[in-house]
Amino acid sequence: MRKINAIILSFSLSLILFLNLGINNAFATGVYDLPVVNAGEDVWVIDNAEAISKATESTLTNQLRDLANNTGNETRIVVINRLDFDETIDSLADDIFSQWYPTPEEQKNQTLFVLDTLTNRTALRTGEGVITLLTADITDSVLKETVAIPLKNLQYNQA
Repeated sequence: MRKINAIILSFSLSLILFLNLGINNAFATGVYDLPVVNAGEDVWVIDNAEAISKATESTLTNQLRDLANNTGNETRIVVINRLDFDETIDSLADDIFSQWYPTPEEQKNQTLFVLDTLTNRTALRTGEGVITLLTADITDSVLKETVAIPLKNLQYNQA
């Protein structure tokens, strides 16, 4: 009887662990969990984490659309709830950027901002045409100060 109880307990614990891992991974986001957004497409904010209010998302969409219409530079924001296993915010940003804009011509006037709400880590990728406007110093300032300070207080709409 003890042997049967031990087997049942072992099986139950294994099943719980297996199901728990499956559930955790179901909420993780990788590049293939996101829609593909091509250059010129009228999609500016993808908030899979539902961290940004609808009002802020609408404001951002209008501002980013206006920026694209006035300058030709397109900026997109991706907010996720958690990264896939073995993924970093930087590797995800690289994967999204290269999947959405596979050629240097498509990448040229693109900027991509990615935020993981689980860790509050951010990444910013830019094409060659934007690098002169969004220098390494400005990018560093945006990621480490402008966005990081509100994120410390989980203020996604302000960040």
